[in-house]
Amino acid sequence: MASFHNPNGFLYGYIRMTQLIYNDGSKSDTVIEVNLHYPGTYNRNITKNHKWAVYVNPVGIDATVVDHGTRCTAAGYIWNPYYTQLADPLNIMLYENECGPDQPLRCYVGDISGRLGNIDVGSHSMVFSDPNLPLEGEISAIGRSIIVFSKNGFQKLACANIEYDKDIIKYVNVRRTTKYETTHFFEAVRSVLGVPDWMLTVDSRKTKILHNGACIQYLVHFKGSIANELESDFSKLLTLGYLPAQTLKISGYYPTKVKLKIPYQSCPVYNKKLASSISSAAKWIKSYSLTVTITLMFNIYVLLL
Repeated sequence: MASFHNPNGFLYGYIRMTQLIYNDGSKSDTVIEVNLHYPGTYNRNITKNHKWAVYVNPVGIDATVVDHGTRCTAAGYIWNPYYTQLADPLNIMLYENECGPDQPLRCYVGDISGRLGNIDVGSHSMVFSDPNLPLEGEISAIGRSIIVFSKNGFQKLACANIEYDKDIIKYVNVRRTTKYETTHFFEAVRSVLGVPDWMLTVDSRKTKILHNGACIQYLVHFKGSIANELESDFSKLLTLGYLPAQTLKISGYYPTKVKLKIPYQSCPVYNKKLASSISSAAKWIKSYSLTVTITLMFNIYVLLL
């Protein structure tokens, strides 16, 4: 996944790539989901016809440089591991005539626009199937970067690194407070962890009310390259109520006012088997106590006679 989450960046969202690797080593086409818009909660701008490509190197703080000429320069050049058209690399017209959706293998591996077409920003999500974008093996897009260019042009608009997209699933129980809202809870947690909503999601189909409404259970997905750290810090946050620092570190971005506390706590796990055994033990004790009492009263009655 290439995550565009830098607050100083020029796009916000993600490009998620998924590929199946079979037991015999063969691979499926790579499914690409593009969900990008402009930064800002109320920014509804829509632009179309953006070229996009995979470049050889990862990017750093150059992803947020204001000047288009020096933005994303660390990415290097377009990824071409098979040296396509190496015999005449400067013949752009020849390349554009040969590379296209009907001949995807005649495109550079990094030239996604050439194979799949351009993308829109600020509109709905777009899904593609790419026959020539490997994510595993000696030739892989992982560790490189994706660049999105300006509409109808070739200026670098935004870029992000392609990293492994893990998905750790965990059930969590949260104690409900007065006026508790699921949306507010996850907004507070994401703010402390410092992550966008696509790195911490909840499966609403699995949500349950527990302990007569005292608690609520969620099935939470921790995603992205730091999914393990997110899961660990999420547990600490619910246990302690605070974290010493945000989990997601962004190169070149140093927030000054960060809330590291939440007014929520974890809820004890309800164990039916344990509750049943405790209930049975309580009934046995009550029955035994009643038997002893009756026996004792009978003995006293006999002595009095």
